[in-house]
Amino acid sequence: MKTSWSNVAGQFSIEVYLDGDVVRDTDDKELKPLEGIVKLDDALELVIDFRSSGYHESASMYGGPDNLGWPEDYADERLLESAYLTDGKTETKLTQAQQDQLFALYSDQIDEVEVEADNDGPEYEREDD
Repeated sequence: MKTSWSNVAGQFSIEVYLDGDVVRDTDDKELKPLEGIVKLDDALELVIDFRSSGYHESASMYGGPDNLGWPEDYADERLLESAYLTDGKTETKLTQAQQDQLFALYSDQIDEVEVEADNDGPEYEREDD
């Protein structure tokens, strides 16, 4: 069975804080793109919105000794939509360069975010083989 999705919204977020003169996240990662933006008493959340398109095909062991089936196949492309800081009330916009740097910095965590494709919507397709 193969499933595919296109342009499905996803979101990654992490808390950031000021540690002396250095902006860090809750994993103690230094965030140079945010220097000068985070103020002394700010408790902020960095939010990165993205879009996901891809497919997943389950492995098959069907076919007997002459046709051993196929291994699992999977692809998922994640594209930056926007990134911003928020205190829960207001949003602080980031420059495109800052957004791009943060998207690259958190690419591994963004890839781990599970997106929820609507099984009935036009963005999601299921093929039964």
